[in-house]
Amino acid sequence: MDAQALNAWIGQRAKDRTSPTRLREKNSLAVPVGSTAAVFLALLLLLGMTFFKEMPIFWRNAGGYPIWLREVIGLIYYPWLLFSLACLGGWNVYLFCWMVSRPRWLPLCGTLIGSAWLILTISVVWLGWNNLENVFEGRHYNHHGNPTLVE
Repeated sequence: MDAQALNAWIGQRAKDRTSPTRLREKNSLAVPVGSTAAVFLALLLLLGMTFFKEMPIFWRNAGGYPIWLREVIGLIYYPWLLFSLACLGGWNVYLFCWMVSRPRWLPLCGTLIGSAWLILTISVVWLGWNNLENVFEGRHYNHHGNPTLVE
């Protein structure tokens, strides 16, 4: 084997080890697992913000909650809700496309998708229930009581 043939053979071997197909096979779970973790983190953060947002004592000067936390939740809750919904929709499309070629992952992915939608549904129902309760009692839909009242 001459030097030129040897260099060509080494180059081909290096190309085989770093080809996109080989890298995709090696790291095939990195993107689905990472995106799943990110979506669930966003949804759990939304659920936590919903808990604080719909708790009347959180908005009063009782309970020891910091004012900056009230301001942050009051400012970013609805944009975060829309962001979480968009992430969940995009993640569903990605996961369905990913599962097409991997049917053995269907039960796990179906469970994850159902769990994610359940978390979002709990947050939205909790938010809607509290707002409807305020409206039926003749208050503004987002009423949380007198913020200066200490109980």
